[in-house]
Parts: sequence; structure tokens; C-alpha cells
Amino acid sequence: MPVSSSNSNSADSKHFPLEIRQVPGRGRGFFATRDIPQGQVVLKAAPLTWSMCNDWIKNTCLWCFRFDDRRAHTVKAADIADAASASSMATASTTSKTKPKNKGRSQPVHFKGVFCSQECKQHAVSAFGGSTGWDCFVALMDSIERELRATGRNPKSRARPKTEGAASPAMTISGDEASDMQCLRKLAGLLCKPKAGLLSESVSAANDSCDCSCTCDCSCDFDPDDVSDDQLASWIDLVWDEVDSGSVFVDSELDDSQIELGRLVATELCIHDTALALAPEQAVDASGVVARLQGDRDVASAELLAPVKTNETDVFRAWLRQEQADLAAEKSSGSPPATIAPVRVPLRPRADQIAHSRWGQAFAASAASYALLSRAWKAVDAHLPALSHKRFRHVYYREKANSFGIWDPPPPACAPASAEDSQLEKECVGFAIYPTAVYFNHSCAPNVDKARVGRTMHFVSNRSVSRGEELLISYGSVSDPVSERRGRLLEHFFFDCICERCIAEASAS
Repeated sequence: MPVSSSNSNSADSKHFPLEIRQVPGRGRGFFATRDIPQGQVVLKAAPLTWSMCNDWIKNTCLWCFRFDDRRAHTVKAADIADAASASSMATASTTSKTKPKNKGRSQPVHFKGVFCSQECKQHAVSAFGGSTGWDCFVALMDSIERELRATGRNPKSRARPKTEGAASPAMTISGDEASDMQCLRKLAGLLCKPKAGLLSESVSAANDSCDCSCTCDCSCDFDPDDVSDDQLASWIDLVWDEVDSGSVFVDSELDDSQIELGRLVATELCIHDTALALAPEQAVDASGVVARLQGDRDVASAELLAPVKTNETDVFRAWLRQEQADLAAEKSSGSPPATIAPVRVPLRPRADQIAHSRWGQAFAASAASYALLSRAWKAVDAHLPALSHKRFRHVYYREKANSFGIWDPPPPACAPASAEDSQLEKECVGFAIYPTAVYFNHSCAPNVDKARVGRTMHFVSNRSVSRGEELLISYGSVSDPVSERRGRLLEHFFFDCICERCIAEASAS
């Protein structure tokens, strides 16, 4: 595909032979800048943030990801000295505040993270900018554990899907200030005009004269599929403002995945804030990503997360599609699926609507994870910038469909897996965001394989690749029938797979 230089970002061919290009209908992707033989490493990626699965947190090294299913690693993330320093940090943050009523929060509960060696621990401490940053991280992880203990919310076990992927105060809409309506006005011209055909019939007549450029109490509703991603994102901001100010879903049950995601977000924010304290942040867009791929790094640059696509609107649309399918199944009762009208949502959402509506449940899991992290954050907020829902979502929704599973044992690097390797039972021990690797698109017949070497992810060509050809990986197992593959990709990665293999197999069946 010929691409002008303004849309092509080439890496030094002496290093990784790839570049980022726009792909119609699929965002951006990696393309080969020269002919690549089979077995060549086309990219080495370092993680920006990571989290270990609760089931294996004592058996997996927090730095090199070394896993031992027979015994726990012995070097604790918080030894006696670290624990004392982290405890004093949390105490200093809370002395000027109201002491928690629940005495359980003051009990010595420590983060269960471990390392396989003192050397790995020292690498981790350095990644957080030294002992001060590390103590802050440990204090935050300890605070999460105390919150879980104090509220009696033991993690609800679940199996993570066996798939591999890939700071200002919150505004509220409780007042009547004109600024409260800014996001609403982005939707008003489209949604509050009956001629647009987007309002339900029951409210169209009542809103013939509605002009949401004013601060009226608009009761309009709309179908999220009828608006752009930018418009839906503005509406989701309003939802989160209400979630935050109204403490919606703070008592929702947490499962392991939400706790692990909370730790992942906390890890990234600690690393990011430490990096900001050491040096000013430099904005990076896609044009600057490839330039930062070269060389060996243990932790990816924090600013590389910003160009990664946030999947918040995709997550919400996918949830609504599933909700509509479930409603159709409920009404059909064994007969042919019923036709269900699209799920509509209020233009100006309120906390009570979010908490008690079916569509509001789309935010329950992420809001519960945010509530946990917000409470834990207060123990160390004197040492970190304030946590807002926008900072939380900046990381949380970039993890969705962009993180990579940390599997053990990993496949061999730079070599195809043997039949013996394929028979080994693999365990997902954690997950991580590799921001420089998210530009690999999916194919059910990939030309690049993933191979983890310690904490670094190697991407290796599994056949000869021609110059200009897109470099593709698989998002999880591709051994299932085409219908199952497509269903899983739509559920977890929010797209219908139309790769050559899927099209051929679907046609044959």
C-alpha cells in the first residue's frame, strides 16, 4: 500500500523493520519496511504497567514475571523497612483528615506481591524513581488490601477470559451553571430536533420546542448507535460525573478482574507521576511512537499510553448490543428471537437512573474498581496528584482490548512451537499493557507470533513477509471454528473479523 511520508513513520531498518500506517476501517497498523525472513524479531516491547492475577500473585515475580506453581517467591514487595516507610507515608497522609471509623483499616495488611530475587526488586524500585516512589507504590497497594479487608469484600473468584490482546477535578451537573451544560450542548443540536428522527416518539412531541442551547431540564433520550464516538464520549463524561458525585456503585461486588485492573491502573499512575516528578512530560502521538521503539527498555515511557486508542465507547456499545440480544432472548421464550427496539438512554443522565437502569449496569464494574482505588488513594494522596475519574479511565479503558496476557510457560522465542510445546497446559498469571505493540492488528492466519522473554514481549515473523505487507498477530487462540472465533473477538475486542481465513471458512460452511 503506497503511503505518503506524512502518514508513514519509519523505524531505523537496522533495528525493527516496521512502520505505522493508517488502515481503512481498522485504525492504524504495523507494516514491513523491507522484506523480512521467517524467524526474525520484528519488535521487542517493554510493558508500561502490569498486574498479577490474584490466584498467582505469590508465585509470580513482579519484575521478570518468573512463575513457580510449586512454591511462592520469597522476596516480598514490602519487607520490614519498606512496610515501615509505607506505613509512615500513609499515616502522614491521614493525620490531618478524619480517621476512618472502621478500625479494620488500621490493621497491618500488606500487599502480597513478591520477587524472585533481590535484583529483580531493585529493578522495580528503580522503575518507580527510587525508594520514595517505590514506598508510595507499596503504600497504595497496601491501602487497596486494607480496603478489601475493611469492607469485607473478598474477591469473587473467576477465570479470566483465555484471550491475549492486545487530572482535573470531576465536573458535576448538579448545579445550574452554564458550564454544566457544555458536554450536553455537543449532543443537543442532533438529539433534540424531532426532524433528526433520533428521539423516541413518546418524547418527540413534548420536545418540539426544546432548545438545549439553554439550561432547560431536558428529558430527551437517544439511541447511542445514532451518534458519533465523540458525541457518545461527551455523554459518557456526564455519566461518570454523576457516578463520581453520587457515589454510584460504590457498594458493588468486586471480582478478581476488577481488583487486578485497579492494581494495574494504580501501577501506571504511580509510574507516570514518578516520571513527571523527574522530568516534564512530552506529548507523543503516533508519529513519535516508532522513534521510541529502538533500544532496550525495562519499562515503556509513560507518555506512550496517550496515543493508544481508548475503547470506552466500544465497551459501552458492545454492552448495549449484548443487552439487546438478552432482551430479545427473554421475550422470545424459545420461539424465534423477538425484535427488540434499541436501548435508549437519557440525554442528561442522573445518578438514580444510572444506578437502577439496565443500561447503567454497563458502568457498574468499572465504577466499582474506581471506587476501590479512590478510597485506597486517600491514604497516599498527599504524595500523588489527585485521582479523578478521568485519570482512572485514561488507563482503564486503554487496557480493554489492548493488554497482553502473561502466560506461562511462554512459547519459545524466535522459533515455532513444537508439538510437545503445544500440549503443555498454560496458565495466565497476569496481564500487561505494551503500548508500542498495540499497533499489531489481528488475523486468524497471522504472520507474526508473540514470544515473552522475561518481561519483554518479542514479536517474531512466522513466515517470510514482503515489504509493504501488514504485520499481523492473533488475539488469542485461532484453533476454534470460525463462528466461535468471531464471537469471541466481537465480545472481547469489539470487532467482526473479516480476515481472509474467516471469509474463506465462513463461505465453505
